[in-house]
Amino acid sequence: RSSDPGWGSGRRWGSGSGFRPRRVAVVVKTTRYEFEQQRHRISDRPAGREQHLRHLLTTKGSSYTGLLERHHIHGRNVQHIVDSLCEAGIEVRVVKRRDYDEETVRWADAIVSAGGDGTMLLTASKVQDKLKPVIGVNTDPERSQGHLCLPLHFTYSFPDALRRLQSGHYRWLWRQRLRVTLEGVGINVAPVDLHEEQLSLEQQRTHRSVPPTADSPLSSGP
Repeated sequence: RSSDPGWGSGRRWGSGSGFRPRRVAVVVKTTRYEFEQQRHRISDRPAGREQHLRHLLTTKGSSYTGLLERHHIHGRNVQHIVDSLCEAGIEVRVVKRRDYDEETVRWADAIVSAGGDGTMLLTASKVQDKLKPVIGVNTDPERSQGHLCLPLHFTYSFPDALRRLQSGHYRWLWRQRLRVTLEGVGINVAPVDLHEEQLSLEQQRTHRSVPPTADSPLSSGP
């Protein structure tokens, strides 16, 4: 939870009074189903796009039905979190991981990471204020443990977790983070999201592999 080495890894601190945030940002992971849609630019194929995605995934040995089912489970659990926060009178901003930025962090009193450990690490990486809490909720508890997230039963009973926060029945778990600095030539100034990097590479390959048309200056006439 904190990049300050003085806190110590895994140290628990008492909550004192209840925590009542007015504004909460919910950072939502990209599911494998969404990733494959973006990777293969399915949104550019309005006709038969699901059939096309099913074919691509089947060719790779992946289960289209399974990925779609996990995507829906994730979506329902995210909606459960959002509904619980709204019912408690908290202003909510839902942000996809690719749109998550420092402005969102400044806006929020607390941040909920809706995904798994990877989403939790991404969410925490942009939080520089050690007093701004990041709360991880595993949105696919049947498939993963989520060691950095709340206990799995809170995925289905998030209002209970929220009540505990508001009443002070909790303890923050401070975590130590390591900051790595690279020096040399050709190093990215800004951190690179591997999800976005892979999507970008796939789109470049797709662009290069498109055959020339009859109107293309690269095509030859009869």
